[in-house]
Amino acid sequence: MSSMSLKRVYKLFRARKFTEVIHILEPQIFRYRESYTFYYLLGFSCLYSGDFGGAYSYLERADQIKHGNSQIQLGLAAVHLKKRDLEGALKIWLRVLDSNPQNRIAKKGIEFSRKIISKQEKEEIFEISNIKRFYPKLPRRNGWIIIVGLLVITLAGSYSLYQLYLKEYYKHSRSGRNDIETIELNNDNLLAKNKNTVKDIYELTEKEIKQHFENAKRYLLKYRDNMANLEINRILLSNSSVYVKERALLLKTFIKKPDFSTVRDSFKYSDVKNNPPLYNGCFVVWKGKIANIKINENSINFDLLVGYEKEKELKGIVPVSLDFSVILNNGDPIELLGKIVSDYKKISVKGISVHKLEP
Repeated sequence: MSSMSLKRVYKLFRARKFTEVIHILEPQIFRYRESYTFYYLLGFSCLYSGDFGGAYSYLERADQIKHGNSQIQLGLAAVHLKKRDLEGALKIWLRVLDSNPQNRIAKKGIEFSRKIISKQEKEEIFEISNIKRFYPKLPRRNGWIIIVGLLVITLAGSYSLYQLYLKEYYKHSRSGRNDIETIELNNDNLLAKNKNTVKDIYELTEKEIKQHFENAKRYLLKYRDNMANLEINRILLSNSSVYVKERALLLKTFIKKPDFSTVRDSFKYSDVKNNPPLYNGCFVVWKGKIANIKINENSINFDLLVGYEKEKELKGIVPVSLDFSVILNNGDPIELLGKIVSDYKKISVKGISVHKLEP
């Protein structure tokens, strides 16, 4: 298939002729196995034609080729809903809002989930008619918009909206957290039925699950988001049931990114190093020196020598990534506000803001 043929397929896609797109593209999978646009067209054609299995496979492949695009992420979230996996959809919506706080589809999905769960009407969200409202918007039927242009606009808009969101963080009314009180646990189905998995680090009793859940709500209402995140993570890493973890993820949707003037309850490097998964998604303020800086077109990456800003004590070395522009050099002492990104062994920091320190 030539590039001209792929353009012709896109015209069919824009005209909502999804069956024809699938018929033309599926035989070409091996040839276009590294083409993001190919899997974008094929994945969304499957999604909108009701083939959720194909949609998941093709959108997942598109995400592997070019990770982080909100359209692809929203498509995968819709498939999770079809699979009755609200926990999986919530995790994706949270990731989308992390990079684009104003994304309407992700916000709508979270708000609707809060409403459904608080009314104990969970099954309603899995109806096809409801799932379709969380599909990402497709390009218009007419006009000369092409996928590449659409993606560029989305990425550019995400960054500017992200910066605006941080500036407006504390201007929002605190009444927006009143909904927290409606998210509750009932007395049944608090423990997982199956044996703990490797990811279940904490074995909690029903009483402890309830206590951590109430602690998270209390911290959120006091705007101590870091402490709330810690309580939520403990539940997500425990033997609590899917029912409980879904509600914990709903609480997590209230957590907001801080700036230097609003961040509270920062954590020590030693604490995070000793238990990386517990602090995943928490915000920290660490001082140190920059080393091994690499400046790319859309990002800045470096190692932060934690505690070494005055060259007295090196507590550890943490990889840091920034998606905004700032003038930095190797050896600069800085104060970094960032978000912990961790697996079960390693940690890194996604930077939010940087203050240069006097040498």
